[in-house]
Amino acid sequence: MCYINSTTIGLILINGFNVYLHNYNNFLCKTYFYSAFLFDTLSPTILILASVDRLLISSQNVDTRLYSSKRLAYFSITLNTLFWIIFNSHILIKVSVQQNSPTNYICYYNFSKFYINFVAYSSTIIHIAFFLLMIILCMLTFKNVRFMRTVPHGKRHHIRSMTNRDFQLLRCLFVQDILFIIFVNACLSSVSNVLFTYSTVKLIKVPHTSIALVHRLLQLLIFVYIIGYIVIWKKGYQQFQEPHGTSIIKVKGIARVDGNNTFFYTSDAKKYIWDTPEYELPPLENNAFFIATRQTITYNQTQSICATALADKSFCNDQNKTLCKTDEPTSSTFGFFTGNCVPSKENEAIKVCEMNGWCPEELSDSM
Repeated sequence: MCYINSTTIGLILINGFNVYLHNYNNFLCKTYFYSAFLFDTLSPTILILASVDRLLISSQNVDTRLYSSKRLAYFSITLNTLFWIIFNSHILIKVSVQQNSPTNYICYYNFSKFYINFVAYSSTIIHIAFFLLMIILCMLTFKNVRFMRTVPHGKRHHIRSMTNRDFQLLRCLFVQDILFIIFVNACLSSVSNVLFTYSTVKLIKVPHTSIALVHRLLQLLIFVYIIGYIVIWKKGYQQFQEPHGTSIIKVKGIARVDGNNTFFYTSDAKKYIWDTPEYELPPLENNAFFIATRQTITYNQTQSICATALADKSFCNDQNKTLCKTDEPTSSTFGFFTGNCVPSKENEAIKVCEMNGWCPEELSDSM
């Protein structure tokens, strides 16, 4: 608002109504130029500080995010405001109402060549620095936000995510930075001359067969080179990337394996059991599919037929054997039911289902 009321209104009076109040009053002259220089540097400084704050709050580092605070923001704004007030104070000394002719007065700098060069070079360097800083800060902030978007949903509770309000402020700041980069740092006069200047080309047609054939031949060669060689032969419009992936399978349950003399400790068994401790997580393989297994031997256990543990709650009686279905896995997944109902080894008054597996069962008190 200060910039609009001080500088823009002055330009409206000058260009719109040919009113040059600052040319007739030394105080207005100094105030006009000083406010123009001050707010011309202070406004982008505030945008840069806001961009730095958004960069800090979007960081994945906890210690870095702690710097995004109101206290630091107020301190930075105050410090930069004081710096620009002092830096631009030369305007109050060197700018005044100058007499360039016996009847004409103008509000301008001191006619010293050194001072005019100082103002020109310092303003150019400052605005180039603003331009580069805003681009760098926007790119770094966008990189942080893009990293948040690519984090898998299952890991987002480990990483601090921005709130909707933070994202809204970040979008507004991006728009302001882009507008500043386009409309402030660029030379408005040069842009206006390019955009709002209409030009015509004078075309002269000369009937010359040889030149026309050479011209059309060059056009044909360029067309064949781009379409035939680059697009079709080299497939320049395509992008290739070799996919990489892995598959992990989690094996559950138990298995009954048939065979003789497979392992030295099962040479006498025609059927033996693999339960859940004997499966391993498959390792990562390149261009292969591999499931690793192992056999675990628990001391004081043998592969045989025995009663299930009471903890399995596989109770039965001679009339009801619904839980003892033949070849069905036990609830503890330590073996398979044989279909028989036998007294428990822990309490012979209670009948339980009989199993074929590692006996006695690990859940049993008789272990």
